[in-house]
Amino acid sequence: MSHESASLINNEIPVISLKSLISCDDPDCPNWRDMADQIDQALSSFTCFFIVNHGIEDELCKKVLQDLTKFFEKPVREKLIYELKNK
Repeated sequence: MSHESASLINNEIPVISLKSLISCDDPDCPNWRDMADQIDQALSSFTCFFIVNHGIEDELCKKVLQDLTKFFEKPVREKLIYELKNK
């Protein structure tokens, strides 16, 4: 795993780059397996990760992060309204 693709430094949230997938449309491409391994490792050790080089505009990412922050600042009782039960 390259440091450019994924990193976990000083217990920070892992960062996974999608850069290697941009040139690889074939699902059998080794880059897909490497990406899956990086995601598995991040979720197994930290339960979340940041994705970079994904092509989504910065402003949209900032808006989503703001909305998530507002949601998680709400009281638990209010957040439970959105709980998924028996998927």
